[in-house]
Amino acid sequence: MRRLCFAFVTLWTQLAFASSNQASCPDPCYCYSNLGADGATYTVDCTDLQLSSFPAFLPAITTHLDISGNSIQKVGQNDLKGLGNLIYLQLHDNLISEIEPGSFSDLTSLQ
Repeated sequence: MRRLCFAFVTLWTQLAFASSNQASCPDPCYCYSNLGADGATYTVDCTDLQLSSFPAFLPAITTHLDISGNSIQKVGQNDLKGLGNLIYLQLHDNLISEIEPGSFSDLTSLQ
């Protein structure tokens, strides 16, 4: 009974985490949560949106960020600030020619 209660609380916490953060998705990106064997993930998908810069607000809970296929020219030191949970970052197919010092310093979980 105790194990069942713990499993229920864990599942409820993960579902609350996943659903409560949908509202924090930056416009015009698409965001979704996933509960898998490795735990909860939060993906921000900004693929092929003709963006010229990073979205103004990226949720701190973001674990996966795909911002490929845009027209971003610079990665600024504040563009990825506070994303210590980020483990997956896709920046390919942009026009990046400048990366400011310290741009990736908060990405301590990046794999």
